Amino acid sequence: MIPMVNIKNYKKHLLEQLQDPEEATAYLNAALHDDDPHVFLLALRDIAEAKDGKVERS
Repeated sequence: MIPMVNIKNYKKHLLEQLQDPEEATAYLNAALHDDDPHVFLLALRDIAEAKDGKVERS
């Protein structure tokens, strides 16, 4: 049986990684190539949250 991944730990790790400008750029570039434009908007939100920690998901 595969253990469940703790989503909060994933999110914390993601936000830490996105504080690096090169990581943030790569993340945005990957999101930009997705067919769904909402993916890019979510990536922007993640980066904004990583920068100031004030953006909350609804």
